[in-house]
Amino acid sequence: MAADDRLIEDLIWRETELAILKKDYSSEPENTPRGRAIRRAYLISLYAHYEGFCKFGWQVYIDHVRRDPCALQNLIVPLKVVFAEREVGRLKQSSSEDFLKSVPLFDRYLCFSLPKNEVEFETSNLWAHVFADYNSRLGLPIDYIDENKVLLNSLVRRRNDIAHGQNVVASDSTLKELEGAAKDSMYQLAEDVCTSLGRKAYLSANAY
Repeated sequence: MAADDRLIEDLIWRETELAILKKDYSSEPENTPRGRAIRRAYLISLYAHYEGFCKFGWQVYIDHVRRDPCALQNLIVPLKVVFAEREVGRLKQSSSEDFLKSVPLFDRYLCFSLPKNEVEFETSNLWAHVFADYNSRLGLPIDYIDENKVLLNSLVRRRNDIAHGQNVVASDSTLKELEGAAKDSMYQLAEDVCTSLGRKAYLSANAY
């Protein structure tokens, strides 16, 4: 399946689920126990879909870059680091003698096609700076993340407060702002992944 189809399919089911929850809370006043409970549930779900889609989007990007028959050395530096991370880690743990012996082999390693090693996106708190760090690692834009930084961090913080048992209540106006920032970030990531793959922006200039 093409990258854009995978991303659209994933966004659709997430949008559908959020729409169901939003309909439920919109039919209840903010100041009733049920109204507060549904809004809290929506906020938790909104965060889950924000984090879940970002991880999915990054994985789609990695999967489709890996399909390119290019050599590792032809990638832009950030992605070269991502794909060579395991091998670099192995070299770092070797003795000085083994390291020097391995340098010529590593040069040859860079001429191979992309390795099949898994790329992990480990986070249970997708703060704005974590989001930006992962995008930077993959060579993807980060400007929109900075624009949404305050609201994205507020979403993470409120989700954490609820998860830790605090009586956090979100008004409809606040939920609308948080939803806007989360969805804007998700759709922008999807667009950037598709654009980068389409333009082969993951390849360094000397790869052509």
